[in-house]
Amino acid sequence: MINHIRLQYRMLLIIAFALSWANGVGAATPSSSNLTRGVGVHLWASSKTEIDQTIEAAASGGFKIIRWDAPWKAVETTKGRLQVPPLWDYAVEAAHKHGLECLLILDYGNRFYDAGDKPLSKDAITAFTNYGAFLVSHFQGRVRYFEIWNEWDQANGYTSYGKPTDYVALVKSTYPALKQANPDAFVLVGAFSRITYYNLINFERRRNDFEQFVKSPGLSGYADGISLHPYLDVDPKADTPKKFDQFLTLIVQLVRRTPGLEEKPIFITEIGWNTSRNTKSGVTELEQTKFLAEALRATERLGLSAAFVYELRDGSDNISESGSNYGLLRHDWSAKPSYEMVRSLR
Repeated sequence: MINHIRLQYRMLLIIAFALSWANGVGAATPSSSNLTRGVGVHLWASSKTEIDQTIEAAASGGFKIIRWDAPWKAVETTKGRLQVPPLWDYAVEAAHKHGLECLLILDYGNRFYDAGDKPLSKDAITAFTNYGAFLVSHFQGRVRYFEIWNEWDQANGYTSYGKPTDYVALVKSTYPALKQANPDAFVLVGAFSRITYYNLINFERRRNDFEQFVKSPGLSGYADGISLHPYLDVDPKADTPKKFDQFLTLIVQLVRRTPGLEEKPIFITEIGWNTSRNTKSGVTELEQTKFLAEALRATERLGLSAAFVYELRDGSDNISESGSNYGLLRHDWSAKPSYEMVRSLR
């Protein structure tokens, strides 16, 4: 009985915190309602049951867009033949039924080109471009938002680390083809990893890939919006809200001071903190709630267009693995306090 009372008391405190935060933002930021809240999910290889559970949870959480991978390797399984997996159509239709839009990430390598690595050769870039245009055309009228790659600078998708100049080449090939396939498509570029912003705040690991990218000549003609992944998990408990606000402000200023990008919408397509027991980067569930609330406040203050929490659900029940514990929901689908906080903002 005592434990039950403590649990109820804890949830009341969480809800009170969330509601007071939401009211504060509304009073301080008249344009806060313009921020679109999204969440990262994993659907491309999911079953119907998991798709249904995921979409229902995202809709119940008050999100408006779900962001998920639509990898090249799943569309071109035979060289030269492009086919969308039927369950992707099912996922898009299920999302619509729950009032959700989709943002699809065009990403990762294909074993038929450049040995499955990042598309760098002329043939591979052309094939990637064709895949992207095919996908955009297939979902015309059903999916508006697309993103070219996810963290090009990293080895995601079992690929090699990428250079910003090579990413620019891919963007300049792919973007026009996507717009030709569907002029109404909204195409995001960027989405470099966290370490490429660290030079802005003099962190030890200094990389300026993102800065090189946004300052690439002519980039403004190949982007409808700029995508950011401003994770801040270095010494996360040391005044994180203040540090994050400063960090995000510097990144946004870099974009908005770049000729041609001043008026481009800025989307945070990933932001989050993991609740693992990793002593270096893990935080408690209540800290995750607080940090996300303050991150959303900063995002609204800066007038960004959208913020996507990474991610909806923990990737596994291994509480020691940092990469598997960013979820607002635990792996068993039970809600963390952060999910209740976001849901209260509707």
